[in-house]
Formats: sequence, C-alpha cells, structure tokens
Amino acid sequence: MHFIKKYSNIVAMVTLPFTAFLFWLFYRRRKYNYTEHLVAGMYMHGLSTMFFAFIIMLNYIFRLHENYVYALHFAFQIIYFSNFYYGFLNDLRKVKALKAFVASFISVISLFIISGTLVFLYMIKVF
Repeated sequence: MHFIKKYSNIVAMVTLPFTAFLFWLFYRRRKYNYTEHLVAGMYMHGLSTMFFAFIIMLNYIFRLHENYVYALHFAFQIIYFSNFYYGFLNDLRKVKALKAFVASFISVISLFIISGTLVFLYMIKVF
C-alpha cells in the first residue's frame, strides 16, 4: 500500500493502457479506436484521482478505516466508469448499460490485479 500511495500517478499511467485495451475489447465493434479509448481512460482516471483526493481529505475529518476509503473509491470507479461509457457511446438501451457496468467492473478489477502485480515485482526487485 505504501508503494501505491507514494507512486499512485505512475501506477495509474502504467495501468491506463491496459484499462483502455479492455474497454476497446468490449467495444471493438464501435466506431472508436484504441487511442480514443486511451484518451477516454485518461479523463476517467483523472476524475477518479480527484475523487480519491477528496475522500482522503474527508478521511482526515471523519477518521475512517483505510479499507472503507478504498472500498468507497472502488465503488466510485465502477459506477463512474459505467456511467462514463454509457454516455460516451451514446447508447441509451438498458442492455448496453449492463455491458458498460460489466466492462467497468472487469476493468477496475484488472486495474487492481495489474497494480498488485507491479508492486509485487517491484518488491522482489525485478525492476
């Protein structure tokens, strides 16, 4: 956790291409290419980082347990990513909203797995 706190921007920038790739895989039949998904991911991660900073500021006031802070950020990411892609694709069908939720859930879970793997590799001195 110390590594992710200290280098959160680097971790976000390393995982961003993977997140964009996952969304591109889910929506490859759409008119958007990988680069457009990458730019959309930058917007999503930017707002997600701002929200996390806001949660951290609130944490200084309310003294929440660290797990609650991360759970709240996790839930925000899934909800925001789903809503973002639902609007980004301009498709108002309920089936597409479910697809946006599933894609967002898998993307956020993958983000945590990739981040954890990178931290593990850093800890065992691979790089």
